[in-house]
Amino acid sequence: MLWGTTRNSGVRRLRAVLGVAIAAAFVSACSAGDVELNGKLFELAGLSSMGKKSGDAKVAPRSGLVVPPDLQKLPDPNQPQAAAPSDDLLAQIDDPDRKKVKDYAQLEREQAEACKKYELAKMRGDPDADTISGPLGDCRQSVLTAVGNWMKPEQ
Repeated sequence: MLWGTTRNSGVRRLRAVLGVAIAAAFVSACSAGDVELNGKLFELAGLSSMGKKSGDAKVAPRSGLVVPPDLQKLPDPNQPQAAAPSDDLLAQIDDPDRKKVKDYAQLEREQAEACKKYELAKMRGDPDADTISGPLGDCRQSVLTAVGNWMKPEQ
């Protein structure tokens, strides 16, 4: 009988290929402890134990509590708490984070105005409508602008 002349020859070939694959897997198998990944990238990723030192981690000693130089200036714990500073006093403080929020709100208003102009130009069929952009970017909707809006930090 020649190879491939019987109905079961396909099954025999499949069994032979699977047997060779399983034998190769058993021969080449090694445990996870035998594999050592070398290289700077593996060390940075924490996959290599080449640069690791065993032992306890060294932690800097903590500093003690700092007491004000004059203990007489401390508030009396039996007295009610002093009134909170007024809003006028807080408004006088030059806070860059507060400015950033206000500036970003202004940029969003300007962006909305630019996008209204874009929509009007698009409805009129203006060929230069796609060039209209605001201070925060293009008004033209695309996948990239949608992802950019999704990734935008909340302020």
